[in-house]
Amino acid sequence: MVDVVTLGETMVLFQPSSQGKITDSQYFLKTIGGAESNVALALARLNHSVRWISKLGKDPFGQLILKTLQAEGVATDYVMTDADHPTAVFFKEARPLRDPAVYYYRKHSAASQLKPTDFNDDWLAEARHLHVTGITPALSHDAFLLVEKTMQRARELGLTVSFDPNIRFKLWSKQEAKEKLLKLLPYSTIFLPGEDELRFLFSEVESIDQIIDQIHSQGVDLVVIKKGTEGSKASLKGKIIEKPAFKVDHVVDSVGAGDAYSAGLLHELLKADLHSINLEQLESALVTANTMGAYATQFQGDWEGAPTEEELNDLLGKEVLIDR
Repeated sequence: MVDVVTLGETMVLFQPSSQGKITDSQYFLKTIGGAESNVALALARLNHSVRWISKLGKDPFGQLILKTLQAEGVATDYVMTDADHPTAVFFKEARPLRDPAVYYYRKHSAASQLKPTDFNDDWLAEARHLHVTGITPALSHDAFLLVEKTMQRARELGLTVSFDPNIRFKLWSKQEAKEKLLKLLPYSTIFLPGEDELRFLFSEVESIDQIIDQIHSQGVDLVVIKKGTEGSKASLKGKIIEKPAFKVDHVVDSVGAGDAYSAGLLHELLKADLHSINLEQLESALVTANTMGAYATQFQGDWEGAPTEEELNDLLGKEVLIDR
């Protein structure tokens, strides 16, 4: 049994080895990054079985991505290779008092060539849950159609589906983003927007509560709103729960915090039947999600700081790790 299947582009990430600017740096650290693989890696660290689907170039960057995921226990059996298109790369630069600047080099990448005919029912075989984001649909119209087909088929096969819009305006226009993300929404059972994303997607609706009602009316069971330093708010079929943020004194790197949040939420929800989530389970999931999101900000890199289950339980006060 596979707990979670994810589908999306992962890139090789380069960032200055010091906290300086790219223009002034002679040395760079390399790792990997991608919203869906960030979630997969975090869940694997928490002892879940995870399958990651994508398309990579036939190059050293693609090999690095596969080796990294496989070393962390993420299944890559259905990853495709494209000899005609490269694996994407991106660069990240720290900016004091602001979120890092990110520069993508992913146009015409192997993953941007994903298309509906790539879909295989085996991707979802013996799986419980599908997690997708709004980044992969932004790569190309064909990639959008593939994500739509995968979400639709997952629902037909009885899987639950979580959908994080994860809007990247560097990848598509506001008009296209809104139109296509709203088209995918009804295929999800769990919707995971940030508060700003929610207001963008439903700009014509006045209140958050009205937006939540509208989302539920489209068949979405659980709406979880990420509010950053204010914590999170969730609606389970109209029943509201709010939890405060896990407080941190200093942020090292905010990139990947949302993915860690998603992984923390799914980690708790996967302990039971995702088709019948109860309020007690949801309350625990929000606490874990807030904790995971905050913890991720304490590490440089998109996923490297993901805790093990023992480390997470220590953060949650469920057990105490012996330091010495």
